[in-house]
Amino acid sequence: MPWELDAGAPRLRSAGGWLGCTVTSLVPGGDHVIVLGQVRRADPGTGAPLTYHARTFGTHVAAG
Repeated sequence: MPWELDAGAPRLRSAGGWLGCTVTSLVPGGDHVIVLGQVRRADPGTGAPLTYHARTFGTHVAAG
């Protein structure tokens, strides 16, 4: 997948959205680590959002 540097962080060109963050803290979360960051740059993109619910990925949209 093609990528580029944006604000010093790697960014996939085909990504639906992108956040450039500065890590503010690392929090233990059971068998993994949760990374908390302060957003420095953001691009919401134009595609459908990728969501995760009930162990399933999807592209859900708000009901009208």
